[in-house]
Amino acid sequence: MDSTLEQKADHRFGMWDTNGDGVLTEDEFLGVAQHILDAYGASPDSPKGKAVMEGIRSFWARHLEGMDLNNDGRISIEEYHTGLERNIRGNDGVEAVVVPFWKAILDLADESGDGALGASEFVRVMAAFGVSQDDAMYTFGNIDSDGNGEITPDEWLEALRQFWTSTDPAAPGNTLFGRY
Repeated sequence: MDSTLEQKADHRFGMWDTNGDGVLTEDEFLGVAQHILDAYGASPDSPKGKAVMEGIRSFWARHLEGMDLNNDGRISIEEYHTGLERNIRGNDGVEAVVVPFWKAILDLADESGDGALGASEFVRVMAAFGVSQDDAMYTFGNIDSDGNGEITPDEWLEALRQFWTSTDPAAPGNTLFGRY
């Protein structure tokens, strides 16, 4: 695996591994989704809450399907690296798994309802993922490609694609989950 991709993968693994035990579980993924809903006061039963929870369940299922090589219901860092190559970067995983989940989050985070995220909306959603305000603002500036002060769905999704697939250390989306 390319060193840039490996660094991003290690950083993201650490963010999902909320209890720090070196393995990912469904409970950790569901906990992150619940944390996001809590940040917005959204119920898992609301339409937007259901979309986020369904998105995270699909996200987890796709991770488990291609990454849980020993079928123990958990994903180690080694399995994560192997699975990212096969299951997310390959096999149309970014478009099939990552994008739908993040579209649901974008819809939840777009409190103004204008279809884009302003800086404060972006900082808030990234804080729910544990990204500092400084890192979120830095990233906002990187991925607001037209400089209009908001992140459109296209800019957001391009940043996601860059984070998961770009080997270019300078790709704007690389800092989507904070500087690594």
